Amino acid sequence: MMHSLQNRHAVSSRCMGVGRSHSLRVCRAVQTADPLQVVLGWAGSNKIATDKLAVANDLATDVPVFVAAKDLPAGDAILQVPDSAWITADTAHKSSIGKYVGSLEPWLQVALLLLAEKGQPGSSWSQYISSLPSQPNSPLFWSDEELQLLEGTQLLESVLGYK
Repeated sequence: MMHSLQNRHAVSSRCMGVGRSHSLRVCRAVQTADPLQVVLGWAGSNKIATDKLAVANDLATDVPVFVAAKDLPAGDAILQVPDSAWITADTAHKSSIGKYVGSLEPWLQVALLLLAEKGQPGSSWSQYISSLPSQPNSPLFWSDEELQLLEGTQLLESVLGYK
């Protein structure tokens, strides 16, 4: 099975950006284009076609992002990723840690698999994992002062349930 990122509207590669009302927002980098280049290398080593992707700076934030490499008609697949290239709870079950994580929540299985694979030299996931941010931008990692901004929301209750 293949998962496709499809363009729902005709897209011009000259007007792409995260944070603006554009029709394609594929991937956002952390601070540098290097993680995006690593992802492209990982995709290439997994025989995932990336010829419709390019790296350009976001128009609003100047942060490197993936954009359409050329104008694309509506419905055209921008990127097709086979199931074998996804990290899921099923991937964790089939891995060397599978027997230890099977009873855990799926998100925790994936997190533990990422940690296990990060520590394995030569892992088939190493390129992809090295492209991930070292600190996720998630309310789980926010300071108490930042969390106060969520006061009165369901999100705050959810976050505090995990802390």
